[in-house]
Amino acid sequence: MQGFIVVRNDAIVVVRPSVDYFRSLARKQGTKADGAFFAIYSRTEPDGNGPFPAYIQQQTDEAGCTRFDGTLMTGLYRGWLTFRTMYPDDYASEAQGEIDSLESELLSGICTCENAEKTAAGLQAFVDAFPDVPITPKIKTRIAQIRSSKSSFRFNCRAG
Repeated sequence: MQGFIVVRNDAIVVVRPSVDYFRSLARKQGTKADGAFFAIYSRTEPDGNGPFPAYIQQQTDEAGCTRFDGTLMTGLYRGWLTFRTMYPDDYASEAQGEIDSLESELLSGICTCENAEKTAAGLQAFVDAFPDVPITPKIKTRIAQIRSSKSSFRFNCRAG
């Protein structure tokens, strides 16, 4: 199927749009909203990361650890909020779905690729960038739990 990627293994079959294909198509024939959507979508759901978003490092066919460290999640979240602000009527459910997925991982992801210090620093970068979003107080709580060694995180996690 042109424009789609099939990820198939013993446990799962996933069919998803090829970001590269649709990003190219948007550049050639799309609107500004199409181009903007596929620009941020390609950063979030890259073709080369199997069935996982960019902030999940694949470890098995079915699972991976979350990359809380650095500015990846903060940058993706900012990109989706910017898209929603600039194009509120375009790809609204898809954009909200990506925001919801990021928020869910920030609030409940426990299998982190990094150690406690780097995980806390990545979450703190989000808090610093978005002090007024509704999920920030809960993320602050997660940071405090990490720093007091009372978190449910599995650091340097091996999924599966």
